[in-house]
Amino acid sequence: MSFEDVMYLLPKSMAKIKLSLIPVVGSTVIEVLNYIDNIFLEKRLCLIEDKLKELNVLSVFIEQLRFLDEHRYFAFKNNLKFLLTSALPETVDVYILALIDSIIGEKQDMAEEVCEVIRQLNSNDMNTLKLLHVNIEEEV
Repeated sequence: MSFEDVMYLLPKSMAKIKLSLIPVVGSTVIEVLNYIDNIFLEKRLCLIEDKLKELNVLSVFIEQLRFLDEHRYFAFKNNLKFLLTSALPETVDVYILALIDSIIGEKQDMAEEVCEVIRQLNSNDMNTLKLLHVNIEEEV
């Protein structure tokens, strides 16, 4: 899908989100528009973009998205689609970090596997992991 196709098909509210202008992201957004309310879709895209800005890696991330090999293209597209349509709210923050690492992190394969693990977590699992994290930090 070309940049022009993405711009034509994207809802106007999504076009203001820089990430949605990248063909792999924009085409995924267009693909999932039938499955989820625009409000939630826009919210999650903004969360991703906000995290990229907070980490000061938005331009690097966008640049890397333009040069994905076939495996990383489809892995990213599948992970993004899951994040936008199916990820439980309790897992969104950590999933976004793993998604970012899968593109620009030093251990991209590991981040891809982390995305797969997070897909299987429910809210009870997340609460347990947070509790473990707090207990471990208190011991240190």
